[in-house]
Amino acid sequence: MEVVRWAALDLPSSILVEEDLTKMREQYRIPSDIELILPGPNERACFPREGCTALHLNAFVSGMRLPLHPMLRRILRAYALAPTQVSPNGWSQMVGSMYLWFRHSFGMEMPLLCFKRFVTSRGSCRGRRAKRRRRLGIISVLGGLTNP
Repeated sequence: MEVVRWAALDLPSSILVEEDLTKMREQYRIPSDIELILPGPNERACFPREGCTALHLNAFVSGMRLPLHPMLRRILRAYALAPTQVSPNGWSQMVGSMYLWFRHSFGMEMPLLCFKRFVTSRGSCRGRRAKRRRRLGIISVLGGLTNP
């Protein structure tokens, strides 16, 4: 039996250095009570150390900020997603829709139902397959997967 080796082990766990964390904290206004740490040489984003979560720099570039806005936490909770499961494009979609709603609704926060209707695809077919497609529609926006 052939042993399969995980190719990601040959790559560095991070290309960032401590100075980059300081720059990120300033640029993205990350509060000082949120600890930023670099992964160890054998740590990977898909297996963060206990009590930690891995976040990609592109999530910050796409609009994610810490601490997460309560609306973003509700969206993630509603779809049972961890922040690491959301693609940078997904962060742009969530932050952008939240901003547009706030801007055009006199400061009211966007109800979760409105967000769901905004991003969930609707098919013309009916039945279990259509229900599954609608359910996965949000993942195609947030997670980078494609609809079946």
